Amino acid sequence: MGLHNENFTRSSGQAIYDGKNLVGLSEEELNKIRTKEIGMIFQDPLSALNPLQKISW
Repeated sequence: MGLHNENFTRSSGQAIYDGKNLVGLSEEELNKIRTKEIGMIFQDPLSALNPLQKISW
């Protein structure tokens, strides 16, 4: 998903989606896939939701 800083991290291996290896694709190629076909759901709800705030009336 491109959330890491490429100056400080190294990625290897394979992430195959729809027959393409996503590791090593350019930003332009990844942008064609991001949000239209692939999204990210973060697993820590407390970082996204305030447990003291009402969501609805």
